[in-house]
Amino acid sequence: IELDELQRDFLEEVRFMLESVEESFLKLDEPANRKDELTNIFRVVHSVKGAAGAVGFEDLGAFAHIVEDLLQILRVEPD
Repeated sequence: IELDELQRDFLEEVRFMLESVEESFLKLDEPANRKDELTNIFRVVHSVKGAAGAVGFEDLGAFAHIVEDLLQILRVEPD
């Protein structure tokens, strides 16, 4: 398999995963859902971060890393 084919497959998978993220963002309005939905979003971003570098999308991986750090802040519950 060539790199361009892996990149196309990766982008197709990311599009699918972003649909899940969109659904989770829409559910954040409900306080009871926040923890689970932020965890779902974090998992997707974490997966994108890891896979992006593997297929040569280093900038996307770096961006996902920043988003992951921001999501981690949101996931910490205040004392």
